[in-house]
Amino acid sequence: MNNNARINDDMLKKYCNAEKMLKVNYDKMVFNYEVTPNWFEQSDRFWYCSKSKQGKKFYIVNPTTASKQLAFDHQKLAKALCDSQVECDEHNLPFDSFGFLPDGKTISFQIGLTPWTYNTESSICNQGENIDMAALMSNLYSPDQKWALTGKGYNLYLKSMATGEETALTTDGEEGFEYGTLSGTSLSNASFKRMGVVLPPFALWSKDAKKVVTHRIDERKVPKSYLLQGTPATSDHSNVWHYREPWLGEEMPTAELVVFDVETKKTVWINMPPVYPYLATPFMFKQIWWADDNETLYCLREERGYKKVELYKINTVTGQAKIIMQEESNTFIDIVAGDLISKEVTSKVVNNDSEIIWYSERDGWGHLYLYNAHTGVLKNQITKGEWVVREIAWIDEENRVLYFLAGGKEEGRDPYLRHLYRINFDGTGMKLLTPENAEHRIMSPDGFLGNIKFNFSPSKKYFVDTFSRADLPSTTVVRDIEGNLIIEVEKADVKLLQEFAWTPAEPFKVKARDGVTDIYGVIYRPSNFDCNKKYPVIDDIYPGPQMTRVQKHFGPQTLGQHPEAIAELGFIVVCIDASGSPNRSKAFHDACYGNLKDAGLPDHIAAIKQLAEKYSYIDLDKVGIYGHSSGGYAAMRAILDYSDFYKVCVASAWYNNPVMVNAMWGEKYMGLHNEDKVYKENGLLEEVHKLQGKLLLGFAELDENANYASFSRMVDALVKANKDFDIVYLPNTTHLFIQDPYFTRRKMDFFVKNLLGVEPPKEFRFNSIC
Repeated sequence: MNNNARINDDMLKKYCNAEKMLKVNYDKMVFNYEVTPNWFEQSDRFWYCSKSKQGKKFYIVNPTTASKQLAFDHQKLAKALCDSQVECDEHNLPFDSFGFLPDGKTISFQIGLTPWTYNTESSICNQGENIDMAALMSNLYSPDQKWALTGKGYNLYLKSMATGEETALTTDGEEGFEYGTLSGTSLSNASFKRMGVVLPPFALWSKDAKKVVTHRIDERKVPKSYLLQGTPATSDHSNVWHYREPWLGEEMPTAELVVFDVETKKTVWINMPPVYPYLATPFMFKQIWWADDNETLYCLREERGYKKVELYKINTVTGQAKIIMQEESNTFIDIVAGDLISKEVTSKVVNNDSEIIWYSERDGWGHLYLYNAHTGVLKNQITKGEWVVREIAWIDEENRVLYFLAGGKEEGRDPYLRHLYRINFDGTGMKLLTPENAEHRIMSPDGFLGNIKFNFSPSKKYFVDTFSRADLPSTTVVRDIEGNLIIEVEKADVKLLQEFAWTPAEPFKVKARDGVTDIYGVIYRPSNFDCNKKYPVIDDIYPGPQMTRVQKHFGPQTLGQHPEAIAELGFIVVCIDASGSPNRSKAFHDACYGNLKDAGLPDHIAAIKQLAEKYSYIDLDKVGIYGHSSGGYAAMRAILDYSDFYKVCVASAWYNNPVMVNAMWGEKYMGLHNEDKVYKENGLLEEVHKLQGKLLLGFAELDENANYASFSRMVDALVKANKDFDIVYLPNTTHLFIQDPYFTRRKMDFFVKNLLGVEPPKEFRFNSIC
């Protein structure tokens, strides 16, 4: 075998190894790195699905007896299904969730759209009628299941589930002036239209099911942007899709709140300034909630520019609203502690509406404060210190105890690792409940909109805790409310990964650009790593500022950038949370304000240089970078502003300037500037003449976030500057093309060719990514 053939064969093996580290295959090698408990109603028992090389099994855990057992006889159920012409075996039952019926001996589950029941005593299966998923997904049902709220066109209708009678609640809706809909500025709006997805109305029922609150969105003056779909599956002609996209200073969508009384059919408009439903709606982040009296609403309202937040108390009988709490900042205010994604507001009203638990960064750190809700007078600061509250998990109002997740409290530990604590309302009696030096995840996904739920039992006597680090496989346990360990449920099974000669990720701590501030990251190495060799290094960047990049728990990367897989090709890959990102001090986060162009890049360079001093196998002459969305912008800044350090760049779904991105983003992190000098200083187009390294641009045809104008203007600027660059253009693909198999392969090829200096295997095919 000649040398070229040997190199080609070696690279082919590395691509095969990289494919194994993509999530779809990672999940075939690592089992139970996460466990989702499903609690039985009015019980402290829960079921979960355990996975293994053979398949899956369902178990029931009983914390009161510290026991675990199979939920049912899997072999008998498999046989009953096979007898009903459903092919399966005991290790691969064709469903992922189930529930017990009230008799305690019959389970219900769903195969596709068909409901089934199975009697565990008689071993008999019964097939039900197919579920109308379209109707189920397009209705918002009342808590008592007597009513269904649905949208038709731009109006809302109320349907009686008993009689089927339907009543129009509104009749004056029109395009851009709509009831209960998702704003056209949502990053998925055009995609939902294209796929024919009908969402349920965005609204909230009162607990007694007598009232429902929603909003009427006004975006008639909000500018439209367009997506040209050149290759639709159903036509030879191109399609044009539109969505709303205001830029800096342009008209924003607003929303008025309105309450409908189901019994009286009375409509009450709320007398308060409109809220801004930009990108999402206030219902998704739970900025609106009902009081226990079923007549009072609370709304946490943000001013445009995000420098002021107000808490309104609303009388739904009269429609009158008054401010009972407000806060202002010189930069921006986060109403959600920590990362913005998939969270709800952190402030709460408690104790029969008499007190407010208020989240604020006013002392430089994210903490909780207790206020008198009637007078607005501060009672006391509940939490304090140089650490941050991340989530409120549960409020025990009767005993005046707060359970919350926080980071940075434990000395000598990574400040991003979350631990669960309890503390009294008066700030006394703080206690650590999850002692392991790890990231403690006591929450699970809740619904398709990305919300979360905390893993407490219905009685709140127990909670499920999965703890891990990037270098520590997961352990899932049940603890009692005092933090005592009750039972170990699962340990992540990594045997197949170890057989693969896997090299665990390594968390690290280095100094930022100032030589003083600690910053944290993770380093990924290839399997069969050889410390005597030299490896190019690739910087996996996402500067936020609304979320962090470095994954603290064990498992495949959740952002879809695949650093583990890229490392397998013969690279060192690093992820770093630099200044300007959340979950640290307010000053640390504020470093981004009015200065998105910084992107934390000086911190990244300082970190990589320190790692190279520690690890001689890192080759500082061969440094690459890749990023997507905000990370794409940061990667572009790197290759333009720091060309002496970064030699190869893959930038995907980037924006050219904070002016040319949704106004929510620019105005929150850059400010409401009357003149655009600051924005222009953060632009990319004027800098393309500095390009020296290798550049690959990735763009999706149907990306509602990184708009076509950014792509077109960047290409135009590069052409006019006579610069060499490459493009991957993906038809029929959205902002999430970061997970596209073709783009992933092309990104890998680009680094292999330009950093390793060898030819990648020709047209290697990743069949699936996630």
